[in-house]
Amino acid sequence: MSTILYNANSTLVSRFQRKVKLRNELNQDYNDETSFESQYAKDSPEYLQELCKSVYPACLHASFERMPFSTLSVHAFVALVFKNFIKSWFGPKIPSEDPEFLCEVFALVQRLITHIESHEVHWEQFILDDVPLVVFEHYQLLKTSGLVYSRKTGPSTTANYICSLLHSDSTLEHTFVKSLYEHLLCGKILHSIAEPYLILEILNKAIQFKLQKSGSKSSSLVGKVCAILGVVRSALNSQLRRPSQLQQTFAHRFLFSCLRRLTKFEQRRPLLYCLFKYGEAAAAKVPAIDKILYCLFQKCVHDKIASGPQIGRLFLSLRRLIFPSDTVMGPPRPILDDHQKKLLREECEQNIQQFLLLYKLDGLVGLTATDASNFVDVVIADHDANANLLERLLTCTIAHIA
Repeated sequence: MSTILYNANSTLVSRFQRKVKLRNELNQDYNDETSFESQYAKDSPEYLQELCKSVYPACLHASFERMPFSTLSVHAFVALVFKNFIKSWFGPKIPSEDPEFLCEVFALVQRLITHIESHEVHWEQFILDDVPLVVFEHYQLLKTSGLVYSRKTGPSTTANYICSLLHSDSTLEHTFVKSLYEHLLCGKILHSIAEPYLILEILNKAIQFKLQKSGSKSSSLVGKVCAILGVVRSALNSQLRRPSQLQQTFAHRFLFSCLRRLTKFEQRRPLLYCLFKYGEAAAAKVPAIDKILYCLFQKCVHDKIASGPQIGRLFLSLRRLIFPSDTVMGPPRPILDDHQKKLLREECEQNIQQFLLLYKLDGLVGLTATDASNFVDVVIADHDANANLLERLLTCTIAHIA
C-alpha cells in the first residue's frame, strides 16, 4: 500500500466516518437485494472460491483454488467486509477498484493468517487465567465503583499495537487498519452486539441448544463413566503435554478462584468447599493428576477451538450472521417492546434454572432461581458496560494471538 498515493493531511480521513453510513443505517429495502448466485452448494469450498473471485482481481483467483477450507472462509468474510465497508469508506479519492489495492488487502490478510497459524497461543493462560480475570474485574467494578474504563483510549491503544505488527511504513495501511479496528469492529460491530437484549437472546439460544443436546442423549451411569475414561485415555495417548514454560499447576489457575468468588461457594456449601480444597491440594501435589488435567484441557481446546475446521466454521457463522445473502449486510434487528423484553427475560431465567438443574449446580454449588435472575440483571444493566467488557476480551484475545 505504500506505493499508493496518499495525502496524510487530507480531510478525507477525518470526514469519512461522519459521511459514510453503514448498510444497516441506510433506508433501503433489504427484500429487493438478491443473494449471491452460484452453481455450487452454499458454504462449500467451490462456493467460497466463487465468492472470493467475485471481489478480488483475476490475478489472485488461482490462489483461492489452492487454499485450505479454513483460510478460504476467512478470505470470503474479508471480501464481503471490503465490498460493503472499505470501498465506501475510501470512496473515489483512493483507488479502491485498483487491482493493486485489492492485492495489498489480500496480502495483509494472508500475513495475519500466516502469523496466527505459526504463533503458539498459550491457551492455558488465556482461558484459565486472563479471561476469568477480565470478567471478574469487570463484575467487581460494576458492583463497587461502576464503570471506570476509558473507551476512548482502549481501542486506539490496541489498534496502534496491531499496526506495529504490520512491519510497514505505509501511512495508508496504518490508517486503514486503525479505522477497521476502531470504527468498524469496536465502534459499530461490538457496540451493536453489546445491546443488552441481543446478548440475552444469544445467551438464551445457546442455553436452549445445550439443553436440547443434553436431552437427546440418554445414557446410564456406567456408560458415562466409560465415556469419561475413554476421553482420559485418548488425552493421555495424544502428543499433548503440560507446557514446560508454565510452572503453575492446573488446580491453581485463576478460573477456579473466579468461579468460587462469583458463586460464593464457601458460604453456600462450606463442607463441599472443604472437600474441594483437599482435592485441589492433592491435584497440585500429584504430577500424574496435573498432567491428566492439562492433557484433557489441551485436547478439548484443540477439538473445539484451535483446529482449522473449527476456525473455518467460526468465520462461516460470522459471515452468515452479518451477510446472510452474501451480498450486503443483513437488515437491522427489530427493536423489542417492553412486553417482548419481559417475555425474553422470563424465558432466559427459566432456561438458566433448567441448566442448573441439569448439571446439579443447584445442589452442588447452591445456585437458586434468585441467582439466575441476578445474572440476567447484570447482562441487561448497561449497554456501555457490555461493550466495555467485549472490548477488553477482544484486546486480551489479540494480545495472545499476536
